[in-house]
Amino acid sequence: MNGSDNTKKRGRFQIRSGQEAIETDVPEIDYIIEQKLRRQAKYSVVAKWKAGKSFLTIQAGMAIAAGADFLGFKTTMSNVLYINFEISEEMFQQRVQDMHHVLCYDLSRFKYLTITDLSLDQHTRELDEILTQSIAENFPVEVLVIDPRWKAVKRDSNQDEVINALCVNLDKIISQYKVTLIIVHHEGVATRSNKAGKGSTVFEAWLDGWIKITPTQGIPHLREIDIWSRDSERESIVAVFDYPIHKVAPGIISERKAKTVKAIDCILEFLQDGEKPEKEVRFHVLAQGHTEYAFWRARKELLDKEQIQIEKTSGAGNRKSIRLNVEFKE
Repeated sequence: MNGSDNTKKRGRFQIRSGQEAIETDVPEIDYIIEQKLRRQAKYSVVAKWKAGKSFLTIQAGMAIAAGADFLGFKTTMSNVLYINFEISEEMFQQRVQDMHHVLCYDLSRFKYLTITDLSLDQHTRELDEILTQSIAENFPVEVLVIDPRWKAVKRDSNQDEVINALCVNLDKIISQYKVTLIIVHHEGVATRSNKAGKGSTVFEAWLDGWIKITPTQGIPHLREIDIWSRDSERESIVAVFDYPIHKVAPGIISERKAKTVKAIDCILEFLQDGEKPEKEVRFHVLAQGHTEYAFWRARKELLDKEQIQIEKTSGAGNRKSIRLNVEFKE
């Protein structure tokens, strides 16, 4: 058997060799929201009742569909299908109109569907039909929103086995249709008489990330938005809910940009004496007190401005080096 046969796909599964792993490049992570939400993963927007979950999620979906910034983070334009279970068709349409009046986004990549319920803990027939129809209508869904989770199941959503079945079925949907999943979830508080929240450990362990909204006590419309994903650091943002959208509190975006500028300066200074391995550059930036997000944002901006070049170095593995373009050397 030739060594090259190790890279061939046989049947439904692609079993790769360890040798192939070290000899081929590791692909860049394809993010929908930079450093926060990646393709073909699953995320949840979580908060207590009436905390603005749906408003924030609709805003996120519209931003992704338009390729616009969301809470100050860059997005990649993608087809979004929002499945609304909770409010009437008329109320949902009103929210979309109100948000568009403020944001003025192109919504040709944002679609929505209002239905009463699904049985995703038991089967995926209806969802298969919806996604297949979307493909037939030349709208392959890239981001699928389910709002809220408890309406997507028929059985008791407080039971571990029900949530586990839901997660298994949704994994099949992700695998088959290559979608990124965003699930809106009402955060419950468990008591002796109320088992709300049971099964949450199964759900939380399954997720690749979440956005949690916490209203600030005593200050109406002020929200703390906590963002976590497996791929990046946890980040908290203070936002104001000014109907119908959440606005990042003054200073947050400018502070984030200032951190990126400092990381850019750190990278440029470190590269003045020559080309260096990318890992070494990253570790140096982090050692200087900069964040992961600041490093990756700075790296992207430097590449976009053609101030640096990143090249694969010789040898096995995903070794890359970064060097300054000649005109940017001091």
